[in-house]
Amino acid sequence: MEPGRSSLLTSAFVSMTTRSLAFGRQVLPDDDSSFVWGPVGSGLTADPAGTLARPYERFVARYGERPRPHRDDAAVFETGA
Repeated sequence: MEPGRSSLLTSAFVSMTTRSLAFGRQVLPDDDSSFVWGPVGSGLTADPAGTLARPYERFVARYGERPRPHRDDAAVFETGA
């Protein structure tokens, strides 16, 4: 990477992040709801799929509908006596 280009990209990212947060607060202002704006972060990962799978499992998949056991007619009408 060219000298100075890294600081230019960092500056552009910080500016974009600041604008994004300002826009988000206009759309959903701070209030007493359970949604709270937090600090914007960034980082690098060697395993993008795994990195995205963890929060997906934590915040989405665990609340999905779990498969129910299938019972045929005989099982439904079984008396168990």
